[in-house]
Amino acid sequence: MRLAVQHRTHYGYEQAVRSSIQYLRLQPRSSTAQQIESWQLTLPDGHQPPIIRDGFDNLMQVFVLERPHREIVIEARGVVILTDRFNGRLHDSLEPLPFVRPTPLTLPDEALTELAWHHLGQRRDLAALCTLQEAILAAMPYRPGVTEVWYPPGKPGASARGSVRIMCMSCSAAPA
Repeated sequence: MRLAVQHRTHYGYEQAVRSSIQYLRLQPRSSTAQQIESWQLTLPDGHQPPIIRDGFDNLMQVFVLERPHREIVIEARGVVILTDRFNGRLHDSLEPLPFVRPTPLTLPDEALTELAWHHLGQRRDLAALCTLQEAILAAMPYRPGVTEVWYPPGKPGASARGSVRIMCMSCSAAPA
C-alpha cells in the first residue's frame, strides 16, 4: 500500500512570544514494514535542524525559533510504502509493550469495544484494520479546532479519533 501523508501543525499565540522550542517527531523511519519513498519537513524561516534518534529509535529534530513570533506553522509530507509481510505487526528491535498498557485515556468503553469487534471479528490482517480505520473516521470525523486528545471515551466532547483508534486496537488485541 502506498500512502501520501500530509500533516500541518499550527500554533497561534495571542501575544508575541520571544522564542519557542519544539521537539519534532514528524519523520517516519524505514523498517521491515514500511519504506519511506520521500519525506519533506517545512519549518519557519527555512530551518532544517539535524535529524537525531530518541531513546525509542524514532527520528527526531529539535526546532528552535529565537525571534518574536505570534504563530508557528510546521508541515510534513511524503510518501510511505507499507507492506503486510507481517500481518500488521512490526518485527524490529522496538518492544511494543510500553505502548499497549492501559491508561485512563486508552481504556475502551462498551461502544468502542463493540465497534472494534464488529469490524474486525477474528481478523487481524491489514485489510481488516483499514476497514476499522474507515469505520472510526465515519463514526467520529476529525474536525479542526474541535477534536481533542485528552478526553477519556464516553465523556461529553470526546472525539479523539487517534485515541479511539488505539483504544479499538487495544480492545481487539491488535497492534495500534
